[in-house]
Amino acid sequence: METIPIRVLFFGKAREIVKCDEQSERVPVDADYQRLFKMIFEERFPELKEIASSCMLAVDQHFCRPDSKVELYPNSEIAVIPPLSGG
Repeated sequence: METIPIRVLFFGKAREIVKCDEQSERVPVDADYQRLFKMIFEERFPELKEIASSCMLAVDQHFCRPDSKVELYPNSEIAVIPPLSGG
């Protein structure tokens, strides 16, 4: 299985939980949204599981839905976006 390097970026609560802003990973070149979500929240960063149901992913600065087609390239950015709150 061919893999490519990507960068996983963490924001808000996700950043607090993993205690870093970004992490380099390798993923299958043909990974879809569901595979990326499972990889991030269950396999690579299981400590994020507690907030997984309220997070979404953005790929190369484009928000994705679970049924979105994802195109990954070497050094693509996968952002973990927790719910935002503000005032």
